[in-house]
Amino acid sequence: MSSKYYREALALFHQCSKNEDRVDLANKVFNEACNEALAITKSCPRELEEFLPHVSALTCLTTYFEKLSDDFDDLINDKGTCYLLEKLLRRLPSMIDKEKINNSELIERLHIAYDQLFSCICTNFLTYLQQIGSCHIIVATIEFLHMENVEQFDNEYERLIDGGATPLKYYELPTEWNIKDKLRQITNYFFNEEIADLALLLNDPGTAMVFASILRICGFLYEKKYKKLLKQLFKLTRSTFELTDYVLDKNASYVFEIILQFDSIQRNDILYPLILSKTDEFCLHSIGNYFIQKLLMTTTDISIISQLYQNIITEKFHILIEQCHINMLITFIRVCERFNYKYDDLIKHYRKYLNCKKKNHDFVQRVLQSNMKTNNNEDNSDGQHKTTVSQNQSSIFITKNGSLVLQALLRAKIVDSLTKTSLENLTGEQINSIACDPNGSHLLCQLIKKCTLWFNGKEFRQQFYTKLESYYSKMACDKFGSWVIDTLWTNANIEQKIKIADKMSDEFNILRSNQYGKFITYKMNLNAYCLRPEQWKTNLNLIAKKHMLCDEIEDGITNKNRKKFKKNLST
Repeated sequence: MSSKYYREALALFHQCSKNEDRVDLANKVFNEACNEALAITKSCPRELEEFLPHVSALTCLTTYFEKLSDDFDDLINDKGTCYLLEKLLRRLPSMIDKEKINNSELIERLHIAYDQLFSCICTNFLTYLQQIGSCHIIVATIEFLHMENVEQFDNEYERLIDGGATPLKYYELPTEWNIKDKLRQITNYFFNEEIADLALLLNDPGTAMVFASILRICGFLYEKKYKKLLKQLFKLTRSTFELTDYVLDKNASYVFEIILQFDSIQRNDILYPLILSKTDEFCLHSIGNYFIQKLLMTTTDISIISQLYQNIITEKFHILIEQCHINMLITFIRVCERFNYKYDDLIKHYRKYLNCKKKNHDFVQRVLQSNMKTNNNEDNSDGQHKTTVSQNQSSIFITKNGSLVLQALLRAKIVDSLTKTSLENLTGEQINSIACDPNGSHLLCQLIKKCTLWFNGKEFRQQFYTKLESYYSKMACDKFGSWVIDTLWTNANIEQKIKIADKMSDEFNILRSNQYGKFITYKMNLNAYCLRPEQWKTNLNLIAKKHMLCDEIEDGITNKNRKKFKKNLST
C-alpha cells in the first residue's frame, strides 16, 4: 500500500476526538504495515512514529518487529527509521509486562526477534558507536533489558516535585532472556583493544550514554560486573581535579549520575567527599547543580543531607535562590520533609527571604510571585504568564517557578502551619485569580487531587467551596479556570455538588453558549437540573450509592474475602 494511505490515516488520526478511536486506528495502521514492513517503515517513519504510542495490540507490534528482524542493520543506518526503531524498543517492555503471564508464545517470538537485534548490535558495535543516531539504538537495546516505567510520573515536573520519595519502577523480563549473559557480552566491547581508552569514550556524548546504560542495569541486576566496571572507571582519575572535570563534563556526567544510585566504595569514599568539599563550585555550575539534586534524591545518608544543608541553606540561602535553579530549592524542600530534617527551619529561611508581612498571611502570595531561574534558564519576562496585580491585592502574580515551589510545599504528608494558614486566608477572588492562570490552574488541581490538607481537612475543603460560590460560573467560562471547576466537581460530595449546580444554574444560558463552560454543564447535566431538580438530585444519589457499593465490593475482594464474596455471589 502506498505512503499516501498512511499520510491520510494520520490526518484522520489528528481529527479523532476520542482516545478509543485513536487506539483503534493505530492498531489498524500497524496491522496493515506488517504486510510490507520494511518498505512502509522506510517511506513513512514519521507517520508510524506518531501512531506507535497509541498501539494497544502486542500481537501486531510483535509481527511488525519480526518482519523487520532481517533488516535491522539497514534500518539502524537510516536516520529516520533509526528513531522509529528506538521508540518501538521503548514501547514494547510495558506491553510485555502486561502479557508475559497470559501469552508466553507471543513473548517468545519477541525474544527471538530481540536476540537478532542484539546480535546485530554486537556485530556492528564499533560502527554504531561512532554515530549519534545508532548510539541511541544501542542504548535502547540495552535498556530494553530493564526499562524504566515512565508512566509512573505524568511529566518531568511531577518527578521533580516527588523529590525521590517514590521508588522508581522497572519492567522485568522473564529469566529465559539471559540478561546477565547479554550484559557480559556487551560490556566486553568497551574494554577490547580498539576502544580501550575509556577516557576518550566518556568525552563522547553517544558512548557516554551507552556506558551509563550498561552501568545502570549492571547496578540493578549484576552487582559483580558493576563493581568491576567501577574499578576500571576510577582508574582514569588520578586526582580530585581530574575527577571534578569528569563529573562536570556534559557527557561524562551521565555516568557519574548513575553511580549515585547504588551503594559502593567509590560513591561513599570518593564522590560524596568531592561534592561536599566543592559545594560552591557544584552549586553554581549547571551540571554540578543537577548533580547535587540527584544526590539528594538518591541518598539515604542523613549526614550527607546535613552537610549539604549546612553548606547551602544555612550559609548561602540567598545564593540558592538568586543564582541556582529552582529545582535545587524544590529538591531540598521535598528531601527535608521526607527525612524530617530541619523542614520548618528551611521554610523559615524562605519566609525571611520573601520578606513576608501581615503575620505571614501573605506567604502563599509571595511564593507564587517568586522569580527564580529554571533549568533551561528561562526568565519570567520572556513569555512566562503572569496575572496582573490590582491595587486592592485581589489578584496575584503567578510565576511558573512559584507554582512549582508551592506544589512542593503542598505535597508534604503534613502541610506546614505557615503554608496552611496562608492558604486559609486567601479570599474567593484571589483563588479565582489563581484558577484562571495557566500555572495557578494546575496548582489548584494538584492541591485537590494530591494534597493531604485537602483529603484530611474537612473544614478546609468546606471553606474552599464556600469561598468560590460566587465564582463558579466565571471560572467555568475561562480556559484555565474550567479545569479547576471540573476537578472541584469530580471531587465534591453530594451536598457540595448540589450547591455548585444551584449556583451555576442561574447562568445556565451563558455557560452553555461559552466554548469552555459548555463542557462542565454537559458533565454536570445542568440542563436536567434546571428542568427537573428533584429528579436530578435523586439520580445523583443513586450514582453515589453505586460508586460506594463498587468500592465496598472491591475492598471486600482485596481484603482476602474472595471466597466469601464468590459464595455470596453464587447464592
